[in-house]
Amino acid sequence: MKQYSAAVSDLFRSSKQYREERVLIRKTAPPAIPAGGLEATADVVRFHPQNAGIYEAQAYPSADFCFDLLEAKLLAPHLGLAPPSQVAPRCSLPPEKLRGFRS
Repeated sequence: MKQYSAAVSDLFRSSKQYREERVLIRKTAPPAIPAGGLEATADVVRFHPQNAGIYEAQAYPSADFCFDLLEAKLLAPHLGLAPPSQVAPRCSLPPEKLRGFRS
């Protein structure tokens, strides 16, 4: 978050979910984009999924940025923390511990 100077956040609540929308403002201006880069980037943005919560398009990204993105999304997508389980853990007790217990 150090790269941002300000943020605006809205929290929306419904009966089944919370939804947050954020706008982040960078501290420094992005580098100058050569002529034609903005139009090409705008053309690419048209293809993002309509249900995407977050998307990013960059004009002339570095080769390292592209490789890191391909590695994280395609080559090794399961690195990092596992998603939280939606199922409670089971408790296994030996039969002698269950005597007198009824469900």
